[in-house]
Amino acid sequence: MVLQTKLQLEAMVRRPDAEKVGRQAITHSPTLTVAVFEAWFFRLAISNLSNTPARDVQVYLKRIEKVDGTVVEKFTPMHLRWTNTTSSHAKCC
Repeated sequence: MVLQTKLQLEAMVRRPDAEKVGRQAITHSPTLTVAVFEAWFFRLAISNLSNTPARDVQVYLKRIEKVDGTVVEKFTPMHLRWTNTTSSHAKCC
């Protein structure tokens, strides 16, 4: 019998869980170019909804949808890093 863990991710778009900051990127080839843009940083809550312990968990954020169901187009999929460890894999619960 294989036991499965069910995880739930929750994101709040408000402080202290979300922060919008200004960023800039400078390139030097072939000419000097400065791009100014906004970046968002989020603290995500991940909960284990099952009775099975979550071990060696890795979270990959594949896409982002707004509450109205529209997909955020300017987003790079990524593996998320746990804040309570130096590893991208969690050994918890």
